[in-house]
Amino acid sequence: MGEAMKDHHLESVRSVVFKESETLEGSCSKIEGYDFNKGVNYSELLKSMVSTGFQASNLGDAIEVVNQMIGGYQMSLWRRIAAKGKETHHTEDP
Repeated sequence: MGEAMKDHHLESVRSVVFKESETLEGSCSKIEGYDFNKGVNYSELLKSMVSTGFQASNLGDAIEVVNQMIGGYQMSLWRRIAAKGKETHHTEDP
């Protein structure tokens, strides 16, 4: 294989492997970690997982889902307690 042919193959491979970067501005969340210079606030640390990196972002999403589930459970629990209170109030004789 001649030198010109090798150069052509090498350039062909480079054009496939090395692509020009594209801006992602506005199309996804900015990835940045927790600022430990502000001290350690565990609640804020867990919230920052959403924008820390791929695995941490998935953990942050999971934490948000669990918090929504807990919030839904708490609301459901309060509704049941309130309903029980109404039931006992109505069934009592004056």
